[in-house]
Parts: sequence; structure tokens; C-alpha cells
Amino acid sequence: MNLTHVALSLLLLAPACAKNAPSNLASSSMSGDTVVAMIGSQKVTMAELDKAAGRELFEVRERALDNIINERVIKAEAKKVGLDEDAFLKQQVEKRVPEVSVDEARKFYEENKARLPPQIGGQPFEQVKDMLVKGLTGQNRQRAVGDVVEEIKSKAGVKVMLAAPKVQVA
Repeated sequence: MNLTHVALSLLLLAPACAKNAPSNLASSSMSGDTVVAMIGSQKVTMAELDKAAGRELFEVRERALDNIINERVIKAEAKKVGLDEDAFLKQQVEKRVPEVSVDEARKFYEENKARLPPQIGGQPFEQVKDMLVKGLTGQNRQRAVGDVVEEIKSKAGVKVMLAAPKVQVA
């Protein structure tokens, strides 16, 4: 499996996993006075948990929101050109990042030969050429996935209103 496929899968899988999570896990379905744990006779409320989670809770919500936005804008753009999300992203990334040339792979090999694992650096270039071309191309394309998604979000006019929690200074 190449790196581009892994990146595309992760981008599209994360929102799907969130969709299948039980809805009773969301704090919004519980009021602040809902008891979420008991320690002997002491109650721990949702409000206490949210306060303790603070920044981490915000970061989880931020990531989940980003996943939802990514999924929706990619799906909309893919639908416009009659492709599924994976095929659309793959097409966009491949259009933007061509395959690494043999000369580029050779240059990388020569500059990094000593740092490469022995099964690669210890072999003549011709024996590892195809693997290097595919690997370097995959790395370049994986980096481009984020750029493609950000460009699509920008065109879609995404505006995020989720605000970070305010920190109280004593």
C-alpha cells in the first residue's frame, strides 16, 4: 500500500469512525449536572469533567469538526466531477505532484546512501531505483493531500466558529 493511499484513507476514515460512535458519548446530550461517576458517595458531574478536560476537549472537538468539514467539501467537489472521494483526491494530488524522475531518485540515493537502511543503501541504485521512485513520489503526494484539502476548503468558503475555551487566571 503506498503512502498516498494511506493518507487518503486516513482523511476519509476518521469522519466515518466518528459517525459510527455512539451518540450517548457526546457531552452535549448530557447536562452539566449529569453524574458521570461516583467515588463512594461523592458525585463527579459532567460540568466537572468538562472543566477538567478543558483544552483536550476543545482539541478533540476541533479535530472532529475538521474531519466533518473535510469530508463534506471533498464529497461535494468529487460529486461535481463524477468521482468518489478517493478517486477525486488521488486525481487532484497526482495532477499537482508528478512522479519523481529517475534522476531525482538517483540524486536522493547518492546524497543519502550512508543514512539509508543497508537493504537500500547497500544495493546498487539500479536495484532500488523503482522502490525509490515510488517511495519519494508517495512522500511528495502525501504532503500534497493537506494542501489540496485546504485549497478545496478555501474555495468552499468554510468558516469555523468553534472557539477555544477561555482560561481563567487566578
